[in-house]
Amino acid sequence: MDKKEVIQNVLTVQQFSSALSEHKDLANKAVQVWQMNTQYKNEIKMLEIQSKERIAEMTMRYQLCRDVLSRVFSERQTALNAHYATLDKALGTNDRELIIASLKGISSIVEKNPLESFKEFSKVLDNKDETLYLDF
Repeated sequence: MDKKEVIQNVLTVQQFSSALSEHKDLANKAVQVWQMNTQYKNEIKMLEIQSKERIAEMTMRYQLCRDVLSRVFSERQTALNAHYATLDKALGTNDRELIIASLKGISSIVEKNPLESFKEFSKVLDNKDETLYLDF
């Protein structure tokens, strides 16, 4: 082998080595991209699960609040209807004491803000460490 062939072979080996190094870097980058892709897929799955859980929690809270408000206003309306019925009877019989008692009952219901108790309920519902005491 002459000197020229040896130099060409050395250059060819160097080129091959350089190309191999570039392919190795490219392969490493491909592995990194694949790992990042896998990590992102897992994070997206976790976020999807968390969002579904959060939506379910919010839906249950909405339904609970809606039911509580419906019951509060329903009980209020029932009590008002009873006082108005008593007032109608009292007006029919001209019973002054019953008229005054009915009007006091109506005003005591009307002057109370039903949303105040709901506000307390919401505060307790928001604080998972606090105990909700029911007052019947």
